[in-house]
Amino acid sequence: MIDNIYNEFTFGRNDNRFEIFGITLYFDDILLICLLLFLYNEGVKDQLLFISLIMLLLS
Repeated sequence: MIDNIYNEFTFGRNDNRFEIFGITLYFDDILLICLLLFLYNEGVKDQLLFISLIMLLLS
């Protein structure tokens, strides 16, 4: 029963979410990019936050 419910949702699977120019982006990558863009547009000046989010995106 639980396996059937888990298989209906795509969370936790390793399938591709989005591919552009040969770069495969997963859901967490898209979420981090959107977060970076949002923080930049809001004028956040915390450079260490941006560096840590970019390093998380690259890992």
